[in-house]
Amino acid sequence: MVEAGDFRQRIDSGVKFLEKILSEEGHIYGVTTGYGDSVMFEVPYDLIEELPMHLTRFHGCGLGEFFTPEQSRAILAARLASLTRGYSGVSWNLLDLLVELLNRNILPVIPQEGSVGASGDLTPLSYVSAH
Repeated sequence: MVEAGDFRQRIDSGVKFLEKILSEEGHIYGVTTGYGDSVMFEVPYDLIEELPMHLTRFHGCGLGEFFTPEQSRAILAARLASLTRGYSGVSWNLLDLLVELLNRNILPVIPQEGSVGASGDLTPLSYVSAH
């Protein structure tokens, strides 16, 4: 069983790790660079905050039937479980928001078709983030 202090430390250490890499190397894939073939393009520091918004808008192109509310809850819960492992450098605000969405049963409407990327979850997750 994970103790609350261990959990908090694990999340905080992910953020510290990203900050360390950024200060030492000056760039982090997908944070200060483009994605995939666009990795060679550096994102100016004044535009870094906009990068996730543009990524989610780019992938918000799903089609077909929508996942059921139960499936959408499961998608939110799976993303929350993944982010709380402590490897992503996720912010506490995002974790709190995902918990709040689940607690209040506020669910994104997510099309079932249109996944792209190696993990196949970029399109569905773009609808989660747009919510």
